[in-house]
Parts: sequence; structure tokens; C-alpha cells
Amino acid sequence: MVLGDFEKWAATAVSELKKREHHEIVLVHHDDADGLCSAAITKTALRLEGFAVKTLCLEKVYPEVIAELHRSPNKTVFYCDIGSAHADLISRVNTGRNLTVILDHHHDPPEATDPIVLDLNLERFGFDGETEFSGATCSYLFAKILNPANADLSYLALVASREIPNDLTGLNKTVFDEAIGRGVVKVDGRSVKIIKLGMSADSLFAKLQILGAVGYYEGGPELGVQACIGGNHR
Repeated sequence: MVLGDFEKWAATAVSELKKREHHEIVLVHHDDADGLCSAAITKTALRLEGFAVKTLCLEKVYPEVIAELHRSPNKTVFYCDIGSAHADLISRVNTGRNLTVILDHHHDPPEATDPIVLDLNLERFGFDGETEFSGATCSYLFAKILNPANADLSYLALVASREIPNDLTGLNKTVFDEAIGRGVVKVDGRSVKIIKLGMSADSLFAKLQILGAVGYYEGGPELGVQACIGGNHR
């Protein structure tokens, strides 16, 4: 398990991104709590750098949607908590048109064959996406490389890690320790309280699961992303 290798690839993605500072960014994300947290982290980090970001929430990868998304050039596409399992398909439809960055944790991803489709799934660097990190953890680690100021978004990786049923391990535990150390969260009895939002990680996780899936066709994912960064979450 070599985090340094991930950091090198992430730095390459950041370098390529900065060459495209005038590109529109389309951020595709999953509709569960992990996907919403991943989108919130990545959108916040990109907007901090001055990028305009449009979000597109998908419950699964639809080949026709992906083909249409990559048909026209001069955009940058991020996939958060989705996409890695289809890196080969994305490569085939992209064919060198758009810088594409995948931040995911799903198991045994196929290889991306397009050189500007950069799959940063930490599974590729020896970590286990079923136990050691979430999609949001991958997004968070990328966001820190983009700008260290994004370290305060660690609470969202912790919220997303609630989808893993066992105790925190691996990178999720590392992020938890970092968030405690920075005062982003605090242990309050059996719960972990998010200082910025004044609510527990478990509570936010439960709300996001409902907003993303149940509210999928009624603006729920957008409300969920807002909730993650301090919007209306009550």
C-alpha cells in the first residue's frame, strides 16, 4: 500500500487540470451518502480554485449518458464515487477529448486506456475499497493535494465511511485521526459530532441516504450536497 504513488498521480491530475483553467467542469456523482459527500468535497475544492462546476447525479452509469457527456470537447469531467468500474467504457467514448478524473473506491476496476482518463481509485495503489476507504476519502485526499486548505473537509470523508459496517480502518482511520487533531470533529459519547454543522456524522449520513435515493427525482441530491457544506440540513 503506497499512498505516495497515489499522491504522484493526483499531482499529475492537478497539473493537467490547471492547464484547463478555462474549461467548464462537469462533476458526475453517485446518489448515496458517499456520492453526495464525494461531490461536496470535490465541488468545494474546485470552486476554491475558481472553477465553475456543474453537478450530475446518477444512480448508476448509463452508457448513453456517458457517451453524450464525452461527445463534445473542451470540458473537464470528474467522476466521484462512480465511474471506476467503467473506466474502459469512459476511455472508449472519450477518445482523448476531455480530461477525466475518477475518484472512486469500487472493487477491481478495469484499466483506463485513454491517457487523459485518470482513474485515481486507491484500489490501484494497494488499498481495499471495501474496508479501508470510501469514495469520499479518495475525493478528500485529492482535494488536499489540490489545495491543503481543503483539509477541513475531512468530516465529509468520515460521514461517508459510515457505509462500511465495521470499525474504521486504513485510510478512513487516518482521516478520522486527522479530523480530531484539527478540531473538525469531536467525540461526543458514542457519536462523532461535526463542529461546523452541529450534528453527528451518523445523523448526516442518514439524511443523505434519504435525500439522494428517495429524493432523486425531486432535487434531493442537490439538497444533499448543500447540506454537506453547511446548507439547509435540518
